[in-house]
Amino acid sequence: MKNVIAIFIAFLSFTATEAQVIYLSESPAPWNQQVTLYIDVNLSGDDINSLKEILIAHPESLNDVHIWIWQPCEPNGGNGSWTNSNESLIMTWENELLFSFTFVPSSLFGCTEDEFNSLGISCLAKLDNGLDFIGEFSGEPKTEDLHIETSTFITETSSSEFFNLFPNPSNHVCQIQSSGTEVFAVEVFDLSGKLILLPELKKGTYTGMKFFHLNDLSSGVYFVRIRGKNSTSIQKLIVENH
Repeated sequence: MKNVIAIFIAFLSFTATEAQVIYLSESPAPWNQQVTLYIDVNLSGDDINSLKEILIAHPESLNDVHIWIWQPCEPNGGNGSWTNSNESLIMTWENELLFSFTFVPSSLFGCTEDEFNSLGISCLAKLDNGLDFIGEFSGEPKTEDLHIETSTFITETSSSEFFNLFPNPSNHVCQIQSSGTEVFAVEVFDLSGKLILLPELKKGTYTGMKFFHLNDLSSGVYFVRIRGKNSTSIQKLIVENH
């Protein structure tokens, strides 16, 4: 009997090739489990948002950074006021200018799981008092508006079917071994969930094996969705193309 389960893929916290202002500890994000959202203020900033410059000049404010969320909906209990943020939304200073906020989506938000998955999270990081240091710097003590997708992949599995992706890490060619079903499609996604490759599948040497080329991919970490007749699997793949 097939079971429908959500695949929770561990998200790499930070790499030089995937530098971004906002990211999640798990992507896709679970609805009923704890997840951590990270904001790297060092990578943010523009002419009207000066949180980075303020924190560098005033390190005593590093423990005064809060998250302000408006999508998929306001948090239960609200964001507070612009000059006095909700203390339950204070962020943890990790190191340098990296901040984190750990929460369970189903507890934090009053919206539905479908809304959470379809709308994602729109937010910014700010000082508790959003008017602090106005006039001392060119912009406000906040980041620009940020957004991250949260949608989950759903897969069907059964005890009689499985897929094995190898070698992993791979360079130019990756093979798939399957049992109980034939692989008929493969999709490759980057860490943000964007579809970047629909490789042509070719028959392998042995029964139940297929392979595809990775020549068009840069070195890095990807998610591979493998589709069979009755099941789908999502697996992490490390590509090392030199």
